[in-house]
Order: sequence, then C-alpha cells, then structure tokens
Amino acid sequence: MSASVTADIVPINTTGNNWPYQEYKTVDFTPPVLNITNNYKPSEGYLFFAPDAAKAYQSGPLIMDMYGELVWNGPEGHAFGFGKQEYLDEDVLVWWNGTAYPEPIGRGNGAVYMLNGKYEQIHKTTLEGNFVEHVPNATFPSNIDLHEIYITEQGTMIVTGNNVTQTDLKSVGGPSDGWVVEAQVYEIDIATNDVLFSWKSLDHLDALPFTSSVYPLGSEGYTGENQSLAWGYFHINSASPYDGGYILSSRFLCSAIAISGSGDVKWILDGRGGKGDFTHSPGTDFCYQHDIRAFPQQPSQTNTSLIELHMHDNANSPIENNTIPTSGKSLLVDLSSKTVALQTQYLNTSGPIYATAQGNYHSLPNGNVFLGHGWIPIFEEFSSEGEILSTIQFGHAGTLPPGEGGGYESLPRSETALSYRAFKQKWIGCPRTRPDVVVERHRQQQRQWSYESPRKEGLAVYVSWNGATEVEAWEIYGGGGHEGHSSHAQDGTKLAHLATIPKKGFESSAFIDDEGVEFVQVKPVMKKRRRQQRASNEERGRKKYEEDWHCECEAILSELITV
Repeated sequence: MSASVTADIVPINTTGNNWPYQEYKTVDFTPPVLNITNNYKPSEGYLFFAPDAAKAYQSGPLIMDMYGELVWNGPEGHAFGFGKQEYLDEDVLVWWNGTAYPEPIGRGNGAVYMLNGKYEQIHKTTLEGNFVEHVPNATFPSNIDLHEIYITEQGTMIVTGNNVTQTDLKSVGGPSDGWVVEAQVYEIDIATNDVLFSWKSLDHLDALPFTSSVYPLGSEGYTGENQSLAWGYFHINSASPYDGGYILSSRFLCSAIAISGSGDVKWILDGRGGKGDFTHSPGTDFCYQHDIRAFPQQPSQTNTSLIELHMHDNANSPIENNTIPTSGKSLLVDLSSKTVALQTQYLNTSGPIYATAQGNYHSLPNGNVFLGHGWIPIFEEFSSEGEILSTIQFGHAGTLPPGEGGGYESLPRSETALSYRAFKQKWIGCPRTRPDVVVERHRQQQRQWSYESPRKEGLAVYVSWNGATEVEAWEIYGGGGHEGHSSHAQDGTKLAHLATIPKKGFESSAFIDDEGVEFVQVKPVMKKRRRQQRASNEERGRKKYEEDWHCECEAILSELITV
C-alpha cells in the first residue's frame, strides 16, 4: 500500500484557459492553481475568495490553504464578498449572488446567502421593492447590491442598493429630467428580513452635490439622457457601523462619508488633498477607493474625536489608470483638528498593483494586513509595519514593462479573472455529506505508487470530502478476497481494514495490493482539538489531560463502493 496527493494540473491553453487549474478523480471541481510566494512561513488561516469574470475557468466561492490546496468548493456562480463572518456568536459563510452588471456599470441586484459550519443554508437575506435598473422593465426578486455584506453584533446586515431615477442635472450641464443612479444603504434584520434603516444619496445633494463627482457626466458614454445611460455619479461600494451610525465609501466622490443613525451627513473626508474641510498630510490622499472601515483610536471610548480609517486605495479607475499604485492605507483622522495623518501604507514597491476596480483591506488577528486587489487576481499579506510577506496569484494579470516601473495592471474583463474581495481567516468545516470515493482496478504504477517489482494488480482508491477541515487520516475498508480486522458497512456487509493513510491535500489516494477486493468503504479519522475552556497541567494527570481533547466534527462514512 502507498499513498499520494492526486490533483492533476491542467496547463495554460489546454482548454482555452490562460491560467492553470486543478482536476480531481472524485469530484468535478476545477479550482485555479495558486502561485504563492512566501518571504516567511505563512501565518495561519485559509484563503476565502471567489473567482469571477471571463477567464475564471470556474466561478464561485472557494476556500483554499496557503499551500494551494482546495478546502471547499462552493456552488457555481457569482459570489461577491465571500468570506467568514459571525452571526449571533456562530461562524458563518456569506456571499452575494444575483444579476451582476460588469464595469463600467459595476453593480448588481441579488440576495445574500448564509451557510453554517456544516455548509447548510440557514438564511437568505433579500430586499424587495420597485427598484429600477438601466435595463427598461427589468425586475428582480431581490435588489441587494453586490458591494457590501456586513453582519453586526445585533444580528442585522448592512447592505448597499441602487436605483435608477430621474432628477435635475443642470448643475453639471445635463438635462433637467436626466437619469442618475441613486446610491442607497440598508440595514436589515436577518431573522425577519425587515428593513430597519434606509438612506438615499439624492436626499443629501446639499452635502453631496453632483459637482463633487470625479466621474464627469458623459464619462464612458453615460450622459444621463435616458434610462439606459443613467449616470453613476456616486458609486457606493462599502457601508459599515460607525459611532451609532454608518461610514460609507463613494468611489466617484473619492470620499469617506459619516452619517448618523437618522441618516444625516455628519462629516465628509474627501480623499483629494486640498478639497473639503480636512487638511491632508503627505501620503493620505486617496481616490476610487473601496472597503472603508472606521475604528475609534481608543475602543473603550465610544465618542472619541480620533479615529482610524482602513481602506483599499485603488487610486485608479477606467478613466484614470497606471499613474499611482494601489495600496492599503491606515489613516489617523482627528475630527477636532480636521487633520489626516498616514499611519501605514501597504504597498509592494517591487511589484506595484494598479487595480482599476474592486478590492479590500483585511486586518488579521496577529496584526498583519491582507489585501485583495479585486480586478487584479493577486492577494498580498503584509506585516503590521508594511513589509510584504506573501503574494498569492490565482489568474492571469497584465504586466507592465520594467521601463514603466513594472508591476501589474487590470486587463479587460474578457482577458482576466477577478475576486471582488478576499480574506484570510480561520475556519472549521464539518460537512454533512458523505466523503467522495472513486475506486479503479488497474496495475500499480511504479512512478506513482511503490518500489515493488514486479508490478501487481490491485485497486487505486481516491477519496475527498468537500469542506472538511478536521480530517487527519483515512481508514480504508474492503470486502472479499483479503484478510484483516473485521468491520461492517451500514448495510451489514462484512468488511476488513485494508489501510490507513494520511490526508494529503484535498484528494488523497492509496494503492491496495489486493486483487480480490470487491467493494470498498472509507472512514475519516478526525482531528482532536483542545477544549479552550479547560486548562491542563501536570497535577491533573494524563487521563484528565486526554479528556480535554475532542473532535469538532462527526466522522461520516463514505458510500459502499462496488469495484
């Protein structure tokens, strides 16, 4: 008996793909190969992302590890914002799925799906109503926008929305009955799906006028002359809690906007230095940014004038590109003195990124910062001081020549893959499905299986369990033509233990040197984790120490496979 990892790598241009992907015996999954560069030993956590766009050979939510191995392959389709969040003290997976309109429109109408640690759907959050899109007469069962999913401690979800409507555009040289895309924010009770709060940008034109937009009327043909050419002057792309209200990000106002719990605009931080009420220090300018989050500098004080802002500063857009590199920024904002100082900029100067859209900033528990770069299929992890630690690439990206400083640029959607956001997070997955097993009868391959000669007839057993994080080994049982420790399948068939192999990667395999095996069943051996609420010490004794370890997940047998 021998064991191995069995994922096959499909090279570039084999099936029209411009990036290699993986294939397996047991499941029809084709996740991308990850090109991972680590300057140091990688920190703990799985990668959560969702490949999309034309050159994502497989679109949908993925969990992979820092060695490029698949952990969980979710359903096919859009999965914007995919990641782990906490809902009422339970770790859950969330993502948006629906009708997505790609750039230059860059928005969508859909719902948010929530799964528990067993990969069972426990909620679907929707937003009904008479929303209007740029497509005449289009209607949708739910109208949550693809940009934001934020679960609060109170069991609510903050999301964004959009509505195409008519208004007076004479202030920017347009018609009095022009068409615009109104930006909206909602807070929804997850349990009841009731809307608890709503905010609409057109109600606040006094504080957020059309003239503040860096996306001029007529950009990319969006003149506002009719419904199909509605002008997206605001482009909201994040919303999250802040000081009893919310902090919003407007891509085309290049601004962080604080609003109260009643929706009033409290203050606006314009990222373009020299504009607005704030004085910028060097390095604090930003524009076309995504994923703004605000934190009190002293968390014990709920009403402090000093706050920390995190963001993914794209600094690029489809109408302004490859001038300033994209970076993660941590800014210190003093609301009393109206000043902005740069705490840390997260930028890999040896391989700068110029992302025209999407992306996020994710603070890790150890102080590191993880950046997803949206329209460029690259993730980066930095130390808290800004040193590049890891680079992960999952798709083809445009490269800039060394004479122009090198680095990566966004390609047309037809030529690339993207992931709207990306995270690095811990996760325990306990699927309720059975492990997938494939058994093939053939000759032992010396290059892959063993050193024995002559080669023997036998069985190749392949096993995987989508989403299972707690398996450390596989026990293989069989019936017919062998000797071994006796066991029984669920249908009463007598089985014998054939082998125990370590779990290696997503799919493990073993060669069984037994020609007479007629059926096979596989059982996972589960990891044991230390119970956090119990401390062990020598005085408590070995027996008590062992009782502090337990399995997080139930071991589920595979189906009985007839060879």
